[in-house]
Amino acid sequence: MTYKITQDLLTPNPYSRPKDKLKGVRGIVIHWVANKSSSAKANRNFFENRKSGNSGYGSAHYIIDLDGSVIQCLPDAEVGYHVGSHVYTAHALNRLSSYPNNCTIGIELTHTDWEGRFTKDTYDSALELAVKLLKKYGLDENDLWLHHTVVGWKDCARWFVNNNSEWVKFKTKAGEMLRGKADLNKEVDTKDMEYVSADKDGYYTIKNGDTFWGLSQALDVDVKTIEKLNPKLDAKSLKVGQKVKIKETKVAPKPVPAKPSTPAKKGDMKTTSIVTFLQSIGENSSISNREKLAIKFGIQGYKGTAEQNLKLLDLMRKGVSPTPPKVSVPVTSSGIKVIGKIKIVGVTNAAVIQNVPDRKVSKSVGTIAKNSTIEIAGSVKGNNNVQGYWEVIYKGKRAYVSAQFGKLL
Repeated sequence: MTYKITQDLLTPNPYSRPKDKLKGVRGIVIHWVANKSSSAKANRNFFENRKSGNSGYGSAHYIIDLDGSVIQCLPDAEVGYHVGSHVYTAHALNRLSSYPNNCTIGIELTHTDWEGRFTKDTYDSALELAVKLLKKYGLDENDLWLHHTVVGWKDCARWFVNNNSEWVKFKTKAGEMLRGKADLNKEVDTKDMEYVSADKDGYYTIKNGDTFWGLSQALDVDVKTIEKLNPKLDAKSLKVGQKVKIKETKVAPKPVPAKPSTPAKKGDMKTTSIVTFLQSIGENSSISNREKLAIKFGIQGYKGTAEQNLKLLDLMRKGVSPTPPKVSVPVTSSGIKVIGKIKIVGVTNAAVIQNVPDRKVSKSVGTIAKNSTIEIAGSVKGNNNVQGYWEVIYKGKRAYVSAQFGKLL
């Protein structure tokens, strides 16, 4: 088939079309839109609406619709925000740069379900467009990347990530279309991570291709903060080997010795009446106030009995530190203890809820919309995700959400 391409460029803005120029094209990156059965136009408009700054950064150069038609959102020569990350695979760092957004073109594919399956039209157009771009920039099938193989943790494009043979087949077909035969490199082990991080003194050493904006995304630091910490550095002429201050390092304060518990105010030390004692120290002696004091001093179920009054009187005279009331831990109907909630962030529309904490073998048991909250029972290391997983409570059962998509409330 021959795809139809419509140019519908995004409005220039800091969040989806910064109009920065690519430093050459070293790779073509394939994505899924992570929103089943949605149209290319709807996803293009989502990128456009990022210009408000309310939904973070993100964009791609092309989006392929379910019928195979293509929308171009960015000129090939401009930077798109499609592979920003806190971490990249060693392979990506070696072949692309420490900030791959500045040397790659992103293609988003629509899909029919949450497994990420593509229509034949979408698949065929993606293959044709990818091959066209490879030819244009003198690249080959080994310069095709998944978002996953660039960053190592994101399951994008999900169908190819979970069905590696299909990805190999896609690249093989690309090679055959380019030269009549394919010559694939050995598949990359994407567990081989290299973290972008500041040293113990808060400095980062500039590598080829680094920018303040790229560092802000990789290290989760605002660009203005980096500029403020480096007033003598010119962001437009960074040099390899330069030290950039990323964060302030504070000297740990000296521990302050704990103050001894304050003894009770000196009052009537002879009386056996809690009411008289409270009055002698200028404290409210009403039953309601005594109930509050009883709770503070760990006396449960205070009813004002003689025994309870004598106990409260004794504790107040001794100046015993009040015992905070015990906080009960919520428990679900299935007996799972709730330790808090997370808010879903960092996704286009929704995060996938997995049945096990392992990206490669898990099955989707549902989804949770962006900005929604869900109760958690803890967090686990799991497999195939450097950031781990939140153990969530979904329909009364334990399930899992990738850690990077949940913000603890």
